[in-house]
Amino acid sequence: MNAMDAEDYPQRPERPLGVTLLTIWDGVSVGLIPAMRSGIIIASNSNQEQISLIALCLAIGLPIVIVTAALGTFRGDDRARLGLLILLTLYFGLNAFQNAVLLASGNLTPDDQLRSVSGILSAIITVGVNLWYFLRPQTIAYFRKPIETPG
Repeated sequence: MNAMDAEDYPQRPERPLGVTLLTIWDGVSVGLIPAMRSGIIIASNSNQEQISLIALCLAIGLPIVIVTAALGTFRGDDRARLGLLILLTLYFGLNAFQNAVLLASGNLTPDDQLRSVSGILSAIITVGVNLWYFLRPQTIAYFRKPIETPG
């Protein structure tokens, strides 16, 4: 039996540059790095404090799921694209809420206040860019375009 040539396999249309850049950025900066940082912090503090299951899921689980959704989006999966948008909105919404609560407490130094405000602005901008790009008709068309078969 002859092996199938690469030309015989269905091919996905070329991935837009924005999909490539945003999924890599989201997967690394919002998923991989926070998961590793949280894992290191939790491992180093495990003897001193009890860590709740909810805190563990939010600190490590949510970023790992974001990496998974970013990989699926990178590969062209439309459901992964929608999942990534929901997860990013949840992740950054929780971060913005935490920063807003810290600001409202009134116990922050001016430097910490600046960090909290920049965290809120960063969350708004990041979610805004992802929602704008991944909900554009041209981007949606890429994810919903049928896989072409050569021939």
